[in-house]
Formats: sequence, C-alpha cells, structure tokens
Amino acid sequence: MQKPSIHIKESERINSLKSYLLLDTEAEEEIDNLTQLASEICETPITLVSLLIYYSAAQTKISI
Repeated sequence: MQKPSIHIKESERINSLKSYLLLDTEAEEEIDNLTQLASEICETPITLVSLLIYYSAAQTKISI
C-alpha cells in the first residue's frame, strides 16, 4: 500500500486552523448553530462539521 503524500500547504492549513482557537474547546453556541444549519440544509438527523488537524468536530443531536 502506498503512503499518501502530504500536500505542500499542509503546514499552512494546520497553522490556520490553530489560529481559530477552536480545537480542544468546550461546545460553543456559534459552532452548534453552524452544525444545526448544516443539518437543516442537508435534511439529515445527524450532522458533523469537522475541522481536521488531527480530530475536532462540532456535533448536534448525538454524543461522540
């Protein structure tokens, strides 16, 4: 199996995510509202919005 290559801007992407100070934080109303809106738009009972650095997700209607 081939090892996936790392995108040339991967460091920039990770630093950008870190700048939002959202990783490893408690639930926030704004993020929950965004997730709820995604659920309504997609007409799905479960919606996860992930900002991937390693793993981080906003959630609604389920517990991880």
